Amino acid sequence: MKLFIQYFKGHYHQVVLAPLFKMLEASFELLIPYILANIVDYGIRKNNVGYIYKQGMIMICLGIIGGICAIVAQYFSAKAAMGFGSRLRKDLYKHIFSFSNREVDYFGNSAMVTRLIQDINQIQIGINLALRLLLRSPFLVIGACILAYKLSPSMAIVFFVTVLSILGGIFLIMYVTVPLYKKIQKSNDIIGRITRENYIGVRVVRAFNRQNREKKEFNSDNKYNIDLQKKSGFISSLLNPLSFALINLGVVGILYLGGRGVDKGYIKQGDVVALISYMSLLLLALLVLANLIVAISKALASYGRVMEIMYTNSSIKDGEIDKIKGDEIVFKNVSFAYNKDGENTLSNLNFTIRKKEIFGIIGCTGSGKSTIASLLTRMYDVSEGGIYIDGKNIKEYKLSVLRKAFSFVPQNALLFTGSIRENLCLGKTR
Repeated sequence: MKLFIQYFKGHYHQVVLAPLFKMLEASFELLIPYILANIVDYGIRKNNVGYIYKQGMIMICLGIIGGICAIVAQYFSAKAAMGFGSRLRKDLYKHIFSFSNREVDYFGNSAMVTRLIQDINQIQIGINLALRLLLRSPFLVIGACILAYKLSPSMAIVFFVTVLSILGGIFLIMYVTVPLYKKIQKSNDIIGRITRENYIGVRVVRAFNRQNREKKEFNSDNKYNIDLQKKSGFISSLLNPLSFALINLGVVGILYLGGRGVDKGYIKQGDVVALISYMSLLLLALLVLANLIVAISKALASYGRVMEIMYTNSSIKDGEIDKIKGDEIVFKNVSFAYNKDGENTLSNLNFTIRKKEIFGIIGCTGSGKSTIASLLTRMYDVSEGGIYIDGKNIKEYKLSVLRKAFSFVPQNALLFTGSIRENLCLGKTR
Protein backbone atom coordinates (compact mmCIF):
# COMPACT_ATOMS: atom_id res chain seq x y z
CA MET A 1 0.00 0.00 0.00
CA LYS A 2 2.87 2.38 0.84
CA LEU A 3 4.38 1.77 -2.60
CA PHE A 4 0.97 2.41 -4.20
CA ILE A 5 0.47 5.73 -2.39
CA GLN A 6 3.96 7.03 -3.20
CA TYR A 7 3.15 7.03 -6.92
CA PHE A 8 0.61 9.81 -6.24
CA LYS A 9 3.47 12.04 -5.05
CA GLY A 10 2.85 15.57 -6.32
CA HIS A 11 -0.83 14.81 -6.92
CA TYR A 12 -2.13 14.30 -3.36
CA HIS A 13 -4.31 17.43 -3.49
CA GLN A 14 -5.89 16.25 -6.75
CA VAL A 15 -6.62 12.84 -5.21
CA VAL A 16 -8.59 14.64 -2.46
CA LEU A 17 -10.25 17.34 -4.58
CA ALA A 18 -11.50 15.07 -7.40
CA PRO A 19 -13.92 13.02 -5.23
CA LEU A 20 -14.94 16.13 -3.26
CA PHE A 21 -16.08 17.96 -6.39
CA LYS A 22 -17.90 14.80 -7.50
CA MET A 23 -19.69 14.68 -4.15
CA LEU A 24 -20.77 18.29 -4.66
CA GLU A 25 -22.16 17.40 -8.09
CA ALA A 26 -23.99 14.41 -6.61
CA SER A 27 -25.48 16.61 -3.85
CA PHE A 28 -26.92 19.01 -6.43
CA GLU A 29 -28.23 16.05 -8.42
CA LEU A 30 -30.08 14.74 -5.37
CA LEU A 31 -31.75 18.13 -4.79
CA ILE A 32 -33.32 18.34 -8.25
CA PRO A 33 -36.11 15.71 -7.69
CA TYR A 34 -37.04 17.54 -4.46
CA ILE A 35 -37.38 20.80 -6.37
CA LEU A 36 -39.35 18.98 -9.08
CA ALA A 37 -41.79 17.70 -6.42
CA ASN A 38 -42.33 21.27 -5.18
CA ILE A 39 -42.97 22.47 -8.74
CA VAL A 40 -45.69 19.84 -9.17
CA ASP A 41 -47.32 20.39 -5.77
CA TYR A 42 -47.01 24.16 -5.36
CA GLY A 43 -46.59 25.38 -8.91
CA ILE A 44 -48.57 23.23 -11.35
CA ARG A 45 -51.41 22.25 -8.99
CA LYS A 46 -51.90 25.86 -7.82
CA ASN A 47 -51.22 27.35 -11.27
CA ASN A 48 -48.44 29.50 -9.79
CA VAL A 49 -46.38 30.37 -12.89
CA GLY A 50 -43.99 32.63 -11.00
CA TYR A 51 -43.13 29.83 -8.56
CA ILE A 52 -42.52 27.46 -11.49
CA TYR A 53 -40.11 29.93 -13.14
CA LYS A 54 -38.32 30.57 -9.86
CA GLN A 55 -37.83 26.89 -9.08
CA GLY A 56 -36.90 26.22 -12.72
CA MET A 57 -34.12 28.82 -12.53
CA ILE A 58 -32.84 27.16 -9.34
CA MET A 59 -32.75 23.82 -11.17
CA ILE A 60 -30.83 25.38 -14.08
CA CYS A 61 -28.30 26.96 -11.69
CA LEU A 62 -27.84 23.66 -9.86
CA GLY A 63 -27.30 21.91 -13.20
CA ILE A 64 -24.67 24.47 -14.31
CA ILE A 65 -22.81 24.37 -10.98
CA GLY A 66 -22.98 20.56 -10.98
CA GLY A 67 -21.59 20.49 -14.52
CA ILE A 68 -18.68 22.75 -13.53
CA CYS A 69 -17.96 20.52 -10.51
CA ALA A 70 -17.98 17.45 -12.77
CA ILE A 71 -15.50 19.06 -15.20
CA VAL A 72 -13.17 20.09 -12.37
CA ALA A 73 -13.37 16.59 -10.85
CA GLN A 74 -12.61 15.02 -14.24
CA TYR A 75 -9.58 17.30 -14.67
CA PHE A 76 -8.15 16.49 -11.23
CA SER A 77 -8.77 12.75 -11.49
CA ALA A 78 -7.28 12.54 -15.01
CA LYS A 79 -4.19 14.46 -13.92
CA ALA A 80 -3.69 12.30 -10.82
CA ALA A 81 -4.18 9.08 -12.82
CA MET A 82 -1.77 10.16 -15.55
CA GLY A 83 0.80 11.23 -12.96
CA PHE A 84 0.48 7.86 -11.20
CA GLY A 85 0.81 5.93 -14.47
CA SER A 86 3.74 8.01 -15.71
CA ARG A 87 5.69 7.57 -12.47
CA LEU A 88 4.93 3.84 -12.28
CA ARG A 89 5.86 3.30 -15.95
CA LYS A 90 9.14 5.16 -15.47
CA ASP A 91 10.06 3.10 -12.40
CA LEU A 92 9.05 -0.18 -14.05
CA TYR A 93 11.09 0.65 -17.16
CA LYS A 94 14.11 1.48 -15.00
CA HIS A 95 13.62 -1.64 -12.87
CA ILE A 96 13.48 -3.92 -15.93
CA PHE A 97 16.86 -2.59 -17.05
CA SER A 98 18.33 -3.67 -13.71
CA PHE A 99 17.40 -7.31 -14.43
CA SER A 100 19.93 -9.92 -15.37
CA ASN A 101 19.19 -12.18 -18.32
CA ARG A 102 17.85 -14.77 -15.86
CA GLU A 103 14.92 -12.52 -14.81
CA VAL A 104 14.32 -11.49 -18.43
CA ASP A 105 14.13 -15.17 -19.43
CA TYR A 106 11.75 -15.87 -16.52
CA PHE A 107 9.19 -13.18 -17.37
CA GLY A 108 9.68 -13.07 -21.14
CA ASN A 109 10.05 -9.97 -23.28
CA SER A 110 6.44 -9.90 -24.51
CA ALA A 111 5.03 -10.21 -20.96
CA MET A 112 7.16 -7.31 -19.73
CA VAL A 113 6.13 -5.12 -22.66
CA THR A 114 2.46 -6.00 -22.07
CA ARG A 115 2.72 -5.02 -18.40
CA LEU A 116 4.66 -1.86 -19.19
CA ILE A 117 2.04 -0.62 -21.66
CA GLN A 118 -1.34 -2.36 -21.44
CA ASP A 119 -1.43 -3.13 -17.72
CA ILE A 120 -0.33 0.35 -16.65
CA ASN A 121 -2.91 1.87 -19.02
CA GLN A 122 -5.55 -0.29 -17.34
CA ILE A 123 -4.35 0.93 -13.93
CA GLN A 124 -4.66 4.55 -15.09
CA ILE A 125 -8.23 3.95 -16.25
CA GLY A 126 -9.13 2.29 -12.95
CA ILE A 127 -7.65 5.14 -10.88
CA ASN A 128 -9.38 7.78 -13.00
CA LEU A 129 -12.77 6.12 -12.57
CA ALA A 130 -12.21 5.37 -8.88
CA LEU A 131 -11.36 8.99 -8.02
CA ARG A 132 -14.49 10.24 -9.77
CA LEU A 133 -17.01 7.55 -9.00
CA LEU A 134 -15.92 5.42 -6.04
CA LEU A 135 -17.59 7.81 -3.55
CA ARG A 136 -20.15 9.36 -5.89
CA SER A 137 -22.09 6.22 -6.82
CA PRO A 138 -22.57 4.88 -3.25
CA PHE A 139 -23.37 8.45 -2.12
CA LEU A 140 -26.12 8.72 -4.76
CA VAL A 141 -27.54 5.29 -3.88
CA ILE A 142 -27.59 5.96 -0.13
CA GLY A 143 -28.77 9.55 -0.61
CA ALA A 144 -31.61 8.50 -2.92
CA CYS A 145 -32.77 5.85 -0.43
CA ILE A 146 -32.65 8.30 2.52
CA LEU A 147 -34.56 11.02 0.64
CA ALA A 148 -37.08 8.46 -0.60
CA TYR A 149 -37.63 7.34 2.99
CA LYS A 150 -38.08 10.96 4.01
CA LEU A 151 -40.71 11.47 1.30
CA SER A 152 -42.59 8.25 2.05
CA PRO A 153 -41.40 5.63 4.57
CA SER A 154 -43.89 3.07 3.24
CA MET A 155 -42.64 3.27 -0.36
CA ALA A 156 -38.99 3.37 0.65
CA ILE A 157 -39.28 -0.41 1.03
CA VAL A 158 -39.55 -0.61 -2.76
CA PHE A 159 -36.20 1.26 -2.99
CA PHE A 160 -34.46 -1.02 -0.53
CA VAL A 161 -35.69 -4.21 -2.22
CA THR A 162 -34.69 -2.88 -5.67
CA VAL A 163 -31.22 -1.79 -4.51
CA LEU A 164 -30.50 -5.09 -2.78
CA SER A 165 -31.71 -7.08 -5.83
CA ILE A 166 -29.52 -5.09 -8.24
CA LEU A 167 -26.48 -5.22 -5.95
CA GLY A 168 -26.93 -8.98 -5.62
CA GLY A 169 -26.98 -9.31 -9.42
CA ILE A 170 -23.93 -7.06 -9.78
CA PHE A 171 -21.79 -8.98 -7.30
CA LEU A 172 -22.88 -12.33 -8.74
CA ILE A 173 -21.82 -11.23 -12.23
CA MET A 174 -18.56 -9.77 -10.90
CA TYR A 175 -17.83 -13.01 -9.02
CA VAL A 176 -17.96 -14.89 -12.32
CA THR A 177 -16.29 -12.35 -14.64
CA VAL A 178 -13.32 -11.10 -12.56
CA PRO A 179 -11.44 -14.46 -12.77
CA LEU A 180 -12.16 -14.45 -16.52
CA TYR A 181 -10.49 -11.04 -16.89
CA LYS A 182 -7.34 -12.40 -15.25
CA LYS A 183 -7.33 -15.36 -17.66
CA ILE A 184 -7.78 -12.97 -20.60
CA GLN A 185 -4.75 -10.92 -19.54
CA LYS A 186 -2.61 -14.06 -19.27
CA SER A 187 -3.86 -15.17 -22.67
CA ASN A 188 -2.85 -11.78 -24.11
CA ASP A 189 0.67 -12.39 -22.81
CA ILE A 190 0.82 -15.74 -24.60
CA ILE A 191 -0.47 -14.30 -27.89
CA GLY A 192 2.04 -11.45 -27.62
CA ARG A 193 4.88 -13.92 -27.03
CA ILE A 194 3.93 -16.13 -29.98
CA THR A 195 3.54 -13.12 -32.29
CA ARG A 196 6.91 -11.68 -31.24
CA GLU A 197 8.74 -14.99 -31.62
CA ASN A 198 7.30 -15.60 -35.08
CA TYR A 199 8.00 -12.05 -36.18
CA ILE A 200 11.63 -12.12 -35.04
CA GLY A 201 12.25 -15.74 -36.07
CA VAL A 202 10.37 -15.65 -39.37
CA ARG A 203 13.44 -16.82 -41.32
CA VAL A 204 13.93 -19.82 -39.05
CA VAL A 205 10.23 -20.72 -39.32
CA ARG A 206 10.42 -20.60 -43.13
CA ALA A 207 13.74 -22.42 -43.26
CA PHE A 208 12.28 -25.40 -41.36
CA ASN A 209 8.90 -25.13 -43.11
CA ARG A 210 7.04 -24.64 -39.83
CA GLN A 211 4.52 -22.05 -41.03
CA ASN A 212 1.49 -24.33 -40.71
CA ARG A 213 2.48 -25.47 -37.20
CA GLU A 214 3.00 -21.88 -36.01
CA LYS A 215 -0.30 -20.77 -37.58
CA LYS A 216 -2.09 -23.66 -35.89
CA GLU A 217 -0.59 -22.76 -32.49
CA PHE A 218 -1.46 -19.08 -32.92
CA ASN A 219 -5.03 -19.85 -34.05
CA SER A 220 -5.53 -22.20 -31.10
CA ASP A 221 -4.41 -19.61 -28.52
CA ASN A 222 -6.30 -16.85 -30.32
CA LYS A 223 -9.50 -18.93 -30.31
CA TYR A 224 -9.08 -19.56 -26.56
CA ASN A 225 -8.71 -15.80 -26.03
CA ILE A 226 -11.79 -15.08 -28.15
CA ASP A 227 -13.84 -17.68 -26.25
CA LEU A 228 -12.85 -16.06 -22.95
CA GLN A 229 -13.75 -12.62 -24.30
CA LYS A 230 -17.13 -13.87 -25.54
CA LYS A 231 -17.89 -15.60 -22.25
CA SER A 232 -17.01 -12.58 -20.12
CA GLY A 233 -18.79 -10.25 -22.54
CA PHE A 234 -21.98 -12.36 -22.52
CA ILE A 235 -22.10 -12.52 -18.73
CA SER A 236 -21.36 -8.79 -18.41
CA SER A 237 -24.05 -7.98 -20.98
CA LEU A 238 -26.68 -9.44 -18.62
CA LEU A 239 -26.05 -6.60 -16.18
CA ASN A 240 -27.83 -3.77 -18.01
CA PRO A 241 -31.06 -5.61 -18.95
CA LEU A 242 -31.24 -7.14 -15.46
CA SER A 243 -30.82 -3.71 -13.84
CA PHE A 244 -33.35 -2.07 -16.14
CA ALA A 245 -35.87 -4.83 -15.50
CA LEU A 246 -35.52 -4.50 -11.72
CA ILE A 247 -35.69 -0.69 -11.86
CA ASN A 248 -38.80 -0.81 -14.05
CA LEU A 249 -40.41 -3.23 -11.61
CA GLY A 250 -39.52 -0.73 -8.87
CA VAL A 251 -41.14 2.10 -10.87
CA VAL A 252 -44.25 -0.03 -11.34
CA GLY A 253 -44.34 -0.62 -7.58
CA ILE A 254 -44.02 3.13 -6.88
CA LEU A 255 -46.76 4.00 -9.39
CA TYR A 256 -49.08 1.38 -7.91
CA LEU A 257 -48.49 2.27 -4.27
CA GLY A 258 -48.19 5.99 -5.04
CA GLY A 259 -51.47 6.02 -6.99
CA ARG A 260 -53.28 4.43 -4.09
CA GLY A 261 -51.57 6.84 -1.68
CA VAL A 262 -52.62 9.89 -3.72
CA ASP A 263 -56.24 8.64 -3.81
CA LYS A 264 -56.22 8.20 -0.03
CA GLY A 265 -54.44 11.51 0.53
CA TYR A 266 -51.41 10.39 2.53
CA ILE A 267 -48.90 11.20 -0.27
CA LYS A 268 -48.71 14.10 -2.72
CA GLN A 269 -48.44 13.81 -6.49
CA GLY A 270 -45.13 15.67 -6.51
CA ASP A 271 -43.66 13.16 -4.08
CA VAL A 272 -44.57 10.32 -6.48
CA VAL A 273 -42.82 12.18 -9.33
CA ALA A 274 -39.77 12.72 -7.08
CA LEU A 275 -39.69 9.04 -6.10
CA ILE A 276 -39.71 8.01 -9.78
CA SER A 277 -36.86 10.47 -10.44
CA TYR A 278 -34.89 9.01 -7.55
CA MET A 279 -35.48 5.54 -8.94
CA SER A 280 -34.02 6.62 -12.32
CA LEU A 281 -31.10 8.21 -10.48
CA LEU A 282 -30.66 4.97 -8.60
CA LEU A 283 -30.48 3.01 -11.86
CA LEU A 284 -27.73 5.22 -13.30
CA ALA A 285 -25.75 5.16 -10.05
CA LEU A 286 -25.88 1.36 -9.78
CA LEU A 287 -24.92 0.83 -13.43
CA VAL A 288 -21.98 3.19 -12.99
CA LEU A 289 -21.04 1.32 -9.81
CA ALA A 290 -21.11 -1.99 -11.70
CA ASN A 291 -18.85 -0.65 -14.46
CA LEU A 292 -16.60 0.86 -11.81
CA ILE A 293 -16.23 -2.50 -10.06
CA VAL A 294 -15.26 -4.09 -13.39
CA ALA A 295 -12.67 -1.37 -14.10
CA ILE A 296 -11.22 -1.56 -10.58
CA SER A 297 -11.07 -5.37 -10.77
CA LYS A 298 -9.12 -5.15 -14.02
CA ALA A 299 -6.88 -2.42 -12.57
CA LEU A 300 -6.14 -4.48 -9.45
CA ALA A 301 -5.29 -7.53 -11.56
CA SER A 302 -2.99 -5.38 -13.71
CA TYR A 303 -1.41 -3.77 -10.64
CA GLY A 304 -0.67 -7.22 -9.23
CA ARG A 305 1.04 -8.20 -12.50
CA VAL A 306 3.12 -5.01 -12.53
CA MET A 307 4.09 -5.41 -8.87
CA GLU A 308 5.20 -8.98 -9.57
CA ILE A 309 7.98 -7.47 -11.68
CA MET A 310 8.63 -4.54 -9.31
CA TYR A 311 9.08 -6.87 -6.33
CA THR A 312 11.47 -9.13 -8.27
CA ASN A 313 15.07 -8.12 -7.66
CA SER A 314 17.96 -8.88 -9.97
CA SER A 315 19.90 -11.99 -9.03
CA ILE A 316 23.10 -10.09 -9.90
CA LYS A 317 24.37 -7.69 -7.24
CA ASP A 318 26.68 -4.80 -8.05
CA GLY A 319 30.25 -4.80 -6.75
CA GLU A 320 32.40 -1.98 -5.37
CA ILE A 321 35.73 -2.06 -7.24
CA ASP A 322 35.77 0.64 -9.90
CA LYS A 323 39.05 -0.07 -11.75
CA ILE A 324 40.15 -2.95 -13.97
CA LYS A 325 43.68 -3.46 -15.31
CA GLY A 326 42.87 -6.53 -17.39
CA ASP A 327 46.19 -8.36 -16.90
CA GLU A 328 44.62 -11.77 -16.44
CA ILE A 329 41.24 -13.54 -16.73
CA VAL A 330 40.77 -16.89 -15.01
CA PHE A 331 37.85 -19.32 -15.23
CA LYS A 332 38.13 -21.63 -12.22
CA ASN A 333 35.88 -24.72 -11.97
CA VAL A 334 33.03 -22.79 -13.63
CA SER A 335 29.69 -24.56 -14.07
CA PHE A 336 26.48 -22.98 -15.27
CA ALA A 337 22.86 -23.99 -15.93
CA TYR A 338 20.19 -21.69 -17.35
CA ASN A 339 17.59 -23.34 -15.12
CA LYS A 340 18.29 -24.22 -11.51
CA ASP A 341 16.95 -27.74 -11.96
CA GLY A 342 18.22 -28.13 -15.52
CA GLU A 343 21.36 -29.69 -16.93
CA ASN A 344 24.61 -27.74 -16.94
CA THR A 345 25.47 -25.92 -20.15
CA LEU A 346 29.04 -25.61 -18.88
CA SER A 347 30.66 -27.99 -16.38
CA ASN A 348 33.93 -27.58 -14.48
CA LEU A 349 35.42 -25.14 -17.00
CA ASN A 350 39.03 -24.01 -16.37
CA PHE A 351 41.25 -21.74 -18.46
CA THR A 352 43.42 -18.63 -18.15
CA ILE A 353 43.80 -15.68 -20.54
CA ARG A 354 46.77 -13.37 -20.01
CA LYS A 355 47.40 -9.87 -21.29
CA LYS A 356 48.17 -9.62 -25.05
CA GLU A 357 47.22 -13.26 -25.63
CA ILE A 358 44.76 -14.19 -28.39
CA PHE A 359 42.28 -16.75 -27.13
CA GLY A 360 39.75 -18.49 -29.40
CA ILE A 361 36.89 -20.82 -28.47
CA ILE A 362 35.60 -23.14 -31.17
CA GLY A 363 32.60 -25.38 -30.87
CA CYS A 364 29.32 -26.45 -32.44
CA THR A 365 26.03 -24.62 -31.96
CA GLY A 366 24.85 -24.90 -28.37
CA SER A 367 28.24 -25.83 -26.95
CA GLY A 368 28.35 -22.73 -24.71
CA LYS A 369 30.48 -20.16 -26.58
CA SER A 370 27.97 -17.30 -26.16
CA THR A 371 27.32 -18.45 -22.60
CA ILE A 372 30.99 -17.88 -21.71
CA ALA A 373 30.77 -14.31 -23.05
CA SER A 374 27.57 -13.74 -21.08
CA LEU A 375 29.19 -15.02 -17.89
CA LEU A 376 32.24 -12.86 -18.42
CA THR A 377 30.10 -9.71 -18.64
CA ARG A 378 27.78 -10.94 -15.84
CA MET A 379 24.67 -11.13 -17.95
CA TYR A 380 24.34 -14.32 -15.91
CA ASP A 381 26.19 -15.39 -12.77
CA VAL A 382 27.95 -18.74 -12.57
CA SER A 383 26.20 -21.60 -10.81
CA GLU A 384 29.45 -22.96 -9.38
CA GLY A 385 33.08 -21.89 -9.33
CA GLY A 386 34.28 -18.39 -10.10
CA ILE A 387 35.62 -16.02 -12.74
CA TYR A 388 38.56 -13.83 -11.74
CA ILE A 389 40.08 -10.72 -13.29
CA ASP A 390 43.40 -9.58 -11.90
CA GLY A 391 42.96 -12.06 -9.07
CA LYS A 392 39.60 -10.69 -7.94
CA ASN A 393 36.21 -12.30 -8.47
CA ILE A 394 34.26 -10.38 -11.12
CA LYS A 395 31.37 -10.12 -8.61
CA GLU A 396 33.51 -7.60 -6.72
CA TYR A 397 33.64 -5.19 -9.67
CA LYS A 398 31.00 -2.60 -10.46
CA LEU A 399 28.84 -3.77 -13.36
CA SER A 400 29.35 -0.53 -15.28
CA VAL A 401 33.13 -0.84 -14.98
CA LEU A 402 33.13 -4.55 -15.85
CA ARG A 403 30.98 -4.19 -18.96
CA LYS A 404 32.86 -1.11 -20.12
CA ALA A 405 36.04 -3.18 -20.16
CA PHE A 406 34.65 -5.56 -22.82
CA SER A 407 33.48 -5.18 -26.40
CA PHE A 408 30.60 -7.54 -26.97
CA VAL A 409 29.24 -8.32 -30.44
CA PRO A 410 25.99 -10.32 -30.19
CA GLN A 411 25.29 -13.22 -32.51
CA ASN A 412 22.08 -11.65 -33.84
CA ALA A 413 22.38 -8.14 -35.21
CA LEU A 414 19.92 -5.53 -33.91
CA LEU A 415 19.44 -2.06 -35.38
CA PHE A 416 17.73 0.63 -33.32
CA THR A 417 15.52 3.25 -34.91
CA GLY A 418 17.67 5.99 -36.42
CA SER A 419 20.57 6.36 -38.81
CA ILE A 420 23.49 3.96 -39.27
CA ARG A 421 25.75 6.58 -37.68
CA GLU A 422 23.54 6.75 -34.57
CA ASN A 423 23.62 2.95 -34.26
CA LEU A 424 27.42 2.90 -34.59
CA CYS A 425 27.72 5.59 -31.90
CA LEU A 426 25.77 3.51 -29.39
CA GLY A 427 28.97 1.71 -28.39
CA LYS A 428 31.02 4.89 -28.08
CA THR A 429 30.96 5.07 -24.28
CA ARG A 430 34.63 5.77 -23.63
